[in-house]
Amino acid sequence: MTEAKTTRLGAVLGLAGALALSATIHAAKADAVADFYHGKTVTIVIAAGPGGGHSAYSLLIGPYLQKHMPGHPNFVIQHMGGAGGTKAANYLYNTAPRDGTYIGILLSDTPLTARLRTTGVKYKPGEFSFIGSAGNVRNGLVVRKRAGVSSIADAKKKSVIVGSSGKGSQTFIVPTLMNAFIGTKFRVVTGYRGMGGIYLAIDRGEADGFHATISSVKVLRSDWVKNDQVRVLAVTALDKSPDYPNA
Repeated sequence: MTEAKTTRLGAVLGLAGALALSATIHAAKADAVADFYHGKTVTIVIAAGPGGGHSAYSLLIGPYLQKHMPGHPNFVIQHMGGAGGTKAANYLYNTAPRDGTYIGILLSDTPLTARLRTTGVKYKPGEFSFIGSAGNVRNGLVVRKRAGVSSIADAKKKSVIVGSSGKGSQTFIVPTLMNAFIGTKFRVVTGYRGMGGIYLAIDRGEADGFHATISSVKVLRSDWVKNDQVRVLAVTALDKSPDYPNA
């Protein structure tokens, strides 16, 4: 065997050995993770009250997490609405164990809230480990047709009551900024417990709209969409919504 062939053979054997070692280490790590989670309970902390889109989201992904997570731990849901999502973010950052037994479903504006230095923020969003998302979430201004507005231009002429969960939430921040910068007349009413509370307020006629995730409307109030009772005045996202291309 020539020296060149011997060298190539050694390289191949070396690569094979490295791959085998890597596979062994990976398997050992996987076994360690499975051993850690076996018999444990993982808590999903939702930065909103029950009855909203985040609740539906957690109920959807919970079974898949349990099925595919090493060790197949049990999952429980803990609603922690308050302060526009800040309460849950503060809890995860300062109080919850940092060992993988707590997972947060935070609001999309959690980083923005910290950036604006809203009172009560006690977390650093850059120090969270962001796992991912099950969908491309687009937020927007949703109003009931009964409000008598069908565009942003209309909202500059007529006052519309929109519900809000708190001043640290997009339900407050976005319509308030729109009033200041482009002259809309949204009247923001705070104090509702999460999106579930806001939806109930709209059902009772206390409010006519909100700014939040627009896709949740189809899940939580499908009759509004089916009966043509809602209008999406604007979408706050990096691209247009395929469901509401004219917004």
